[in-house]
Amino acid sequence: MYSPDKAELIVKHLLWKQGEMNGLHENYWHEKEFFDKYTTTEENEKMFKEYGVDFIRKKLRCKKRWADIEMSHIILCYGLKVKK
Repeated sequence: MYSPDKAELIVKHLLWKQGEMNGLHENYWHEKEFFDKYTTTEENEKMFKEYGVDFIRKKLRCKKRWADIEMSHIILCYGLKVKK
């Protein structure tokens, strides 16, 4: 298992990366209800998920399936809305 501090750092890094991929300012996730204000494209979300799975696997040394589940949970909790 991993520490809550490590999990928090991973989530913060992934949120920063998501903002970078979508051209948002560095601390956009500190804004109230940022997930309703900003959107992403399907392509960017797919690239973000691939990046996140690789990042989680590297940092936590886990199997790809577990990293994919964790990344899906992060996107569900903190991800931006996808433009149609």
